[in-house]
Amino acid sequence: VETIGVGEVTGKLSETMDRISTDLERDYELYKKVQGAMAYPVVVIVVMIIVIITVSTLILPQIAQLFIELNTPLPLITRVLLNTTTFMQNHPYFVALAVIGFFASLYAAWKNRRSRYIMHKAFLKLPIFGELIKEFNLARFFRALESLMMSGVSLVRSVDIAKKTLKNDVYKKTLDTIHPVLLHGSPLSDVLKPFPHLFPMQTRRIVEVGEKTGKLEEVFLRINAHYERAVYHKTQVMASLIEPFLIVAIAIVVGGLAVSVFMPIYQVAVSF
Repeated sequence: VETIGVGEVTGKLSETMDRISTDLERDYELYKKVQGAMAYPVVVIVVMIIVIITVSTLILPQIAQLFIELNTPLPLITRVLLNTTTFMQNHPYFVALAVIGFFASLYAAWKNRRSRYIMHKAFLKLPIFGELIKEFNLARFFRALESLMMSGVSLVRSVDIAKKTLKNDVYKKTLDTIHPVLLHGSPLSDVLKPFPHLFPMQTRRIVEVGEKTGKLEEVFLRINAHYERAVYHKTQVMASLIEPFLIVAIAIVVGGLAVSVFMPIYQVAVSF
C-alpha cells in the first residue's frame, strides 16, 4: 500500500505496480520451494502413523485373542502395542481430549506474543533449520527493501514496512529496536552491527559498501539474490538428506511391527 501511494505521488504508478507484481511472484516462488522440499517428509511420516494405527487396531488384537486362547505368553513388544491400543479403545474420550488439549495449547502458545517469540528464538538455534529460517527471512527483508526504495520510499520507512513481511518475531522485534536509531540518521550497516546472529558480518559489509557508493538498491538486490539461491540449494540438500533418515525410520517401524506380529506365531510353531 505504501509503495502504491508513492507511485501515485511520483506519477510512476505503472512501474510501481509492475515491481510489486514481480516481487509477489518471487516471494511465491521462494515459499513454494521451501514448501515443496518439506512435502515429502510430511507425507512419509503421515503414512507411517497410519500404518502403525492400522496394524495396532486391526491385526494385533485378532492375533492376541488367538494366543490368549492357546495360553501362550506374548512377547514384550507385542504386549506394549496391545496395551497401548487397548487403553486407547477403552478410553477414547480421554485420548481425544488429550490430543485436542495438546494442539489447543500449541495454538494458544503460538497466538501469544511472548511464547511465540520464545519459540521463534528457539527455531533460529536449530542445527540445520535455523540457518534456513535466517536465510529465508533475510531474503524477504532485502527484497522488500530493494522494491520499496526503488519506488522512492525512504530507508527508514522501507525498513519499517519490510519488517512486516518477515515470518520470524525475533527479526521483527530487532528491527523495532533499531527504528529510533535509524531516525537519528545512523547508517543501516552500523545499526545492524549489534546483531551478528541475525545479520551476518558479510551482509553488513556489503550494505556498508552500498551506503558509501550510493547504490543501496543495487546492493539490496544482490543480497536478496544471494539468500534466495542459498534457500533454494539448502532446501534441496535437506530434502536429499532427509530421505535416507526417513528410510531408516520406516525400516525400524515396519520391522518392529513385523516382529510384534510374527514373533508370537514363531513361538507357537516352535512349541509344537
